[in-house]
Amino acid sequence: MNTLPKTESLKSKKLIRLLFSSGSQEFIYPFKIVYQILDKKEEHPALILISVGKRKIKNAVDRNHIKRLFREVYRQNKHPLTELLQKTNIHIALGFIYVAEKNPEYSFIEEKVKVAIQVLVKRFS
Repeated sequence: MNTLPKTESLKSKKLIRLLFSSGSQEFIYPFKIVYQILDKKEEHPALILISVGKRKIKNAVDRNHIKRLFREVYRQNKHPLTELLQKTNIHIALGFIYVAEKNPEYSFIEEKVKVAIQVLVKRFS
């Protein structure tokens, strides 16, 4: 089932601090991906954080649009990653930081998120 409940988003300041201080990084344009394996078992195998910088995308409407696009694409394509994490009993925190300076099309975001998920699956398998 394709769902993305609020409980799957990363909101804990403690976990966010841990993610950015000691997490590993990948770069798949237009995303910088930061991930950290969590010791504590969470409700969902992957907690995600989406960030679009104000310096790159000036207009708040455009920043929110990019985040909305990303959430929708992630919701539809997250299954290979979550299935692998459940099988291996790994829990991770994931941060996706949008670094491009233009407002993307849905197909572009979809293509790049699929690549990012494949890279993460290879990393954790």
